[in-house]
Amino acid sequence: MIIGICVDSQNIIYVSEYLKAHIVQWPSNATNLTAIAGNGTSGSSAELLNVSRHIDFDTNGEYLYIADSGNNRIQMWHVLSNGSVPAAADVTVAGGNGADVRSNKLNGPRAVAVSYKNGAIYASDSLNHRVQRCAMNANYGVTIAGSPSGLSSTSASLLSNSTGLVLDANETHLFVCNTGNHYVQRFRFI
Repeated sequence: MIIGICVDSQNIIYVSEYLKAHIVQWPSNATNLTAIAGNGTSGSSAELLNVSRHIDFDTNGEYLYIADSGNNRIQMWHVLSNGSVPAAADVTVAGGNGADVRSNKLNGPRAVAVSYKNGAIYASDSLNHRVQRCAMNANYGVTIAGSPSGLSSTSASLLSNSTGLVLDANETHLFVCNTGNHYVQRFRFI
């Protein structure tokens, strides 16, 4: 089942097939897809994925970020200029050490967005009902939407199962799919 899609600067399409535990690339004019992250077997080791969800690129199209929901982590894969990914090129950049509400953990992240301005990573920490912001090279996240303690609510200041997110072009607003409450919510950065 396809759940996430993005396009790099070379117009190569990348698709997350979460039940197949891999990310595939589809170059323009190609007739076949090529697996570039994960190998089709679910797992928790660094080179495997488990229920991969949404994906996003950094501003240069050099790194592909993967919301690896089943492993409670965000993975970063270095993509070479020809669109291929070297073996074992992945790095866990958020979570990956068990599901919990502590600031260094995620619980079922479903989406990821990358800031083109500063490289920060935004993760929809779905089962903790919040959005975490992780600065480059940080080993913890900061809750920027929802409750730091994982509280779910219909209140306008809280989230219920955030499943998607996107930054606007100026990065002044973050839009969050507040799935449990059945609406998209806009948060303004101060």
